[in-house]
Formats: sequence, structure tokens, C-alpha cells
Amino acid sequence: MSGCSVRPTRVIYVENDPALRGIMTQLLEQRADIDVLLATGIAHEAIDQRLAEQADVALLDLALGSSQINGIDLGLALRGSWSLKSGPAGGGALTATFPVRSPQPAER
Repeated sequence: MSGCSVRPTRVIYVENDPALRGIMTQLLEQRADIDVLLATGIAHEAIDQRLAEQADVALLDLALGSSQINGIDLGLALRGSWSLKSGPAGGGALTATFPVRSPQPAER
């Protein structure tokens, strides 16, 4: 093996259920190979250009509540493929993971 180490996978986590968000955040943060950049229950907090550029993966609840966009639309927004002006849409009760960009090796 080469001596090149891989930096932790940087994650944005959006879940509107505070109990589930707390449990999952704790589990994710226990892993040395995962760096949680943001854990929030508010979709629009995840749509930060600087944050999205840093993240490798977004772990998103599909059903974020009727007052927010759903997880699929949020994933598309994070990838820059969707306009937020369309407003909220219906969602499911599952979780979706969207790669924001390819992981890069750690810098030396």
C-alpha cells in the first residue's frame, strides 16, 4: 500500500425528527472515517454554497415536513440542479443519500 491516507467522508445530515437526528449524529460522529459538517432539521440550513462544496455526501430525510422542501428536492438543490423557488413538495418516509462530490485523498 502507498502511505496515502484518505480523509474522512464529510457529511451533511438533514432529519426533522430531533430524536432520530440526535441518535444518528452520535453514531456518525463515533466513526473516525466520517466528519459531520452539519446535522440539522431545517432543509434551508443545508443549502449553503460553501458547505455544499465541502461535503462529500448528504444524508437526507425524504419527508422533512409540509413547511419544507422534501429530501429529494433538497438533494437536487445541493447538486445545483433545482431552483428553490418551486416551493415545498410531498415526500416519503425513507432516507436518501446523495453524493455531493467524489471523495478526495487527504492532503499531506
